[in-house]
Amino acid sequence: MSYEYSDKLNLVARERYGAKLQAAGLESCPYKLEAGCWKNDPTKWPDVQYPDIYSYLVETPGVFTKEAMKSYKSLEAHNYFVSGWVQQVFYTTTTSGLVLLKADVKPSQRLNNEPHHPWVVVKKDGSVVAAHCNCMAG
Repeated sequence: MSYEYSDKLNLVARERYGAKLQAAGLESCPYKLEAGCWKNDPTKWPDVQYPDIYSYLVETPGVFTKEAMKSYKSLEAHNYFVSGWVQQVFYTTTTSGLVLLKADVKPSQRLNNEPHHPWVVVKKDGSVVAAHCNCMAG
């Protein structure tokens, strides 16, 4: 993943991305964190449940609706996960005690392209604070 990701965004996208980082209490872009800070231990992840995801996607400004969440099994993201498109997930803890998770996700089109790099910040209780992906949809 490119360390310059946020630097290459246009002004409007960079401002939105900065607001997302600020809301999550992140001091810098997760893509700029050193490889050595990430750990692979799913037993240390917060217990994120469907209501936590629902609350983040529906109750914060965005594209998801209550109807879309009721049919979550038809959502492409759920199908990608079940089908093995999501690669190994890593985590690190922020200075404020939040947990930052990241993964590589194979693109569904153009399989030879570089994977997408989503990240999500969650509280220890599983509440989703912020999430982002460098894919076209964001």
